[in-house]
Amino acid sequence: MRIFEHLNVDFLGKRKLFYIISISIFLIGLLNIIFRGLVFGIDFKGGTEIVLQFDKPVEIAEIRQSVDNIGLGTVELRTFGSETGVLVRTELQSIPAEIFPRVVKNINNEIHNVFTDLPLNIVDSTNN
Repeated sequence: MRIFEHLNVDFLGKRKLFYIISISIFLIGLLNIIFRGLVFGIDFKGGTEIVLQFDKPVEIAEIRQSVDNIGLGTVELRTFGSETGVLVRTELQSIPAEIFPRVVKNINNEIHNVFTDLPLNIVDSTNN
């Protein structure tokens, strides 16, 4: 079955239409940058990362709801390594060294409120 056997598309005849479409998309992107600016995520801004390791696979949605209550601002959660690891990232640039252990303890307490029977280990924490 040959679908494209007698295909005849006049690309050069339609070039002006495609120029207009291309310039329109470019201008929309340029206006977006002018009015909104460049919005950098946590990957580019830096922040604080905490790696949590559970004994069993967990649902990130449930952890996300409990971590949102801590008040760390924008928090990003991802699986880390396998289904039992969770990476908690916040855009807070610098958490003072004397407060950082309390933040980790609050995260631990909030997660233990949801997962009471599931052991949790804090594998790594980085305060950039």
